[in-house]
Amino acid sequence: MNETFADAYQITGDEKYLVAAKRFSHRMLLDAMAAGNDNLDNQHANTQVRKAVGFQRIAELSHDEEYAKAGSFFCGNPLPENARCFWRKQSPRIFPKCCFPSIL
Repeated sequence: MNETFADAYQITGDEKYLVAAKRFSHRMLLDAMAAGNDNLDNQHANTQVRKAVGFQRIAELSHDEEYAKAGSFFCGNPLPENARCFWRKQSPRIFPKCCFPSIL
């Protein structure tokens, strides 16, 4: 939702959409990632990826440093180690620390 509202802000220029995008941002995830902490263990991948993409989108449009740090951290740190968990149907769709290293 945060990315969708950020896109609406870009399209319309109406600040209320940027405010809504920030309100829809999950603070537990945003605060941790902005601080450089990986708190994705046992979180549902499809849900968390969308939130993090929204952080980056908000950062691009608002130049908000907190959102930029969170978006950069997600793309640069936890994703490569954990992304393998949703490359196969039978793999769990969560972000565990150790997830099928043999499939790499």
